[in-house]
Amino acid sequence: MVRMIEVLSKPAFERRTRTPQLFVHGAWHGAWCWDRGFLDFFAQRGWDSYALSLRNHGESDDAGRLRWIRHGNFVADIASVAREFERPPVLIGHSMGGYLVQKYMEDQEVAGAVLMGSVPITGTFAASVRFARRHPLRFLRLLATMSMWPVVANPDLVREYLLAPGTPDAEVAAIHEMLQDESFLTYVDMMGLALPNPGKTGAPVMVCAGSDDALFTVREAEKTAVAYGVEAHIFDGLPHDMMLHSGWEDAARAIARWLEDVT
Repeated sequence: MVRMIEVLSKPAFERRTRTPQLFVHGAWHGAWCWDRGFLDFFAQRGWDSYALSLRNHGESDDAGRLRWIRHGNFVADIASVAREFERPPVLIGHSMGGYLVQKYMEDQEVAGAVLMGSVPITGTFAASVRFARRHPLRFLRLLATMSMWPVVANPDLVREYLLAPGTPDAEVAAIHEMLQDESFLTYVDMMGLALPNPGKTGAPVMVCAGSDDALFTVREAEKTAVAYGVEAHIFDGLPHDMMLHSGWEDAARAIARWLEDVT
């Protein structure tokens, strides 16, 4: 059975390279999160830009119960879209999407990869401990229901973990309305069952993180960068969802400069 994968696309205004960009969203999100600035930004600067919604996300088809989907199924979604391009793309992954990009690179060719607020090479165990200490009942509910929704169940949690403290209530509510549950088994994979192996790729990698990321620490981003032989780019004041924060252009401009050297 062939399932439909939602792909948003923005062709380059004046193409500077034949290498496309494919944006991969993180947990609870869909392709929509890249269509609030990033896709247009890079299309205007000469890159054909695409964003997919993983299966059971956004407008993509469902493939059974979301909680049982493994990371390999999501990686297969990325591969199914990448195969349609004339040449290997640059993959830009956020959060869980950064983890999936790392797993994709272990077996597939890419022109490069950008990891934004990504699950670190050490996985999500430390982040889970931090969440459990701050919200023990919610973490127990997560485990008992095998659902990732308790992490983002209300606007206050979305502001705390994804956005910035000063984000207007209306904006937080609008983003919360767009979010959804996430795969529990992929979370288990990210906890330590299937950690990334940086030694299996030779592609150029850029690691980006916000100084105010409440899910993953700057130190974790720096460790990931070291594993790929690069320095982490830390953006002052940006939260976990850096592509949805008012200062997203700072990260986008830095990524564009990096892309000019690798594409």
